[in-house]
Formats: sequence, C-alpha cells, structure tokens
Amino acid sequence: MQDTFVLEPDGLYNDGSLYLALGLTPATLAHARRSGELRFTRKGKRTLYLGQWVLDWIKADSRQEVPRGK
Repeated sequence: MQDTFVLEPDGLYNDGSLYLALGLTPATLAHARRSGELRFTRKGKRTLYLGQWVLDWIKADSRQEVPRGK
C-alpha cells in the first residue's frame, strides 16, 4: 500500500518530488510545461512548482466518468 501524499497549495515542489509523489514520468511534466497547461518557474537549473499550480493542473484535466450504457 502506498503512503498518502498531501499536496500543500502553498508548498514548493521540484520535478523529482512530483515524479515520486504522484507517480508521474518526467515526460508528463515536460509535456504539461511545454503546452502551457502546468505553470512553473525556473531558479537556476531547477524547475519549481507551487502546490496550487499543480492542483489547478490536475483539476483542469479531470473528467467526469460517463457510465457506459447497453
């Protein structure tokens, strides 16, 4: 069983912490940054994300499940 990860809106996260905590691939985050879907900032060689930006990205991509009818 995996431990629960709480993404704090005011928290500051780097790529590595998001890969591990959310089970994402580096390519997923890179695609989201390039497409403008995921807000980020760069400080030196580090890419940083505010927790609220990640939450907004996840919410924007959420879809309602539609039950499949017969």
